[in-house]
Amino acid sequence: MAMYSLKMVISELKEDSPFCISSGIVRVEVPIEERVEAIDWLHSQGHLLLPRCYFSRREQKFVPGKSIAGVGSAVCFSQPQPFSYWDWMSIRR
Repeated sequence: MAMYSLKMVISELKEDSPFCISSGIVRVEVPIEERVEAIDWLHSQGHLLLPRCYFSRREQKFVPGKSIAGVGSAVCFSQPQPFSYWDWMSIRR
């Protein structure tokens, strides 16, 4: 269910015209409807989705039935200049 939701959101992004962003990085979030812990869901996705990451909540506040997970990687650039070719070159996969 979560993978289907993710694929649908990505399809909608592709259909949006024009699709342009200034940073070159897109973050997509979809809820996981099943009652499963986020780390278990990530583990079940298989080795073909590497790299994978597990994101824990930033606050200690606990919300029953909610957890956060992510597949992929993230890059954070904290500079005043726009995202450049050299920024892309610094990303390693």
